[in-house]
Amino acid sequence: MALTNCPECKKEISNRAEACPSCGFPIRGKKIVVKQSQGIFLRTMNFGCFTVIIIFFLIAYSLLRTSSHPKINKITGDAKTAIINRFTK
Repeated sequence: MALTNCPECKKEISNRAEACPSCGFPIRGKKIVVKQSQGIFLRTMNFGCFTVIIIFFLIAYSLLRTSSHPKINKITGDAKTAIINRFTK
């Protein structure tokens, strides 16, 4: 039998108690729901951050790929020419 703290009054209570003997705060059920909602929230936040990062990189890639900047086009054109020349020899 382990002891935990009551979320309401912070006194030590048994982990098997249905309610806190000091303040009457119900322990069973509410504690589980809080943990599940926090887990779902964190999982949603992680997925959202991951999605935003992927979208950011896709936009950056498409902007760089379709850039009309002459210097970038010259460098990529020179690189393409060098690769083609290397493999055709």
